[in-house]
Amino acid sequence: MSLILDNISKHITLSEEEKSLFLSKTETKKVKAKTMLLNAGEISKYSYFVNEGILRSFTINDNIVEHILSFACADWWIGDMYSLISKKTGHLFIEVIEDAELVLLSRENQEELSRTPNG
Repeated sequence: MSLILDNISKHITLSEEEKSLFLSKTETKKVKAKTMLLNAGEISKYSYFVNEGILRSFTINDNIVEHILSFACADWWIGDMYSLISKKTGHLFIEVIEDAELVLLSRENQEELSRTPNG
């Protein structure tokens, strides 16, 4: 879990207690290539941090043409922030394109962490 803590430490400094609290609110999951983590029309429940592997986010237009918006490899975050924050259906697909190990941070836990004093 040091990769995600290293990533966060580029932006803020956490105490050991805050690091433990943050990690307690995450879930690590191994996911196979070609797995769809999110489909357009769904409400996003997670932000994903990539420990290993590669993911992509994309949309599909009316002519059924894919438009890749971003790739995420190790030490990178990916998600549909509009859907996650608004709790409304999104337009993004998120697909694992290389076997991955992900850290999942749910909307509920993200909100809880943002309310934590000194957090």
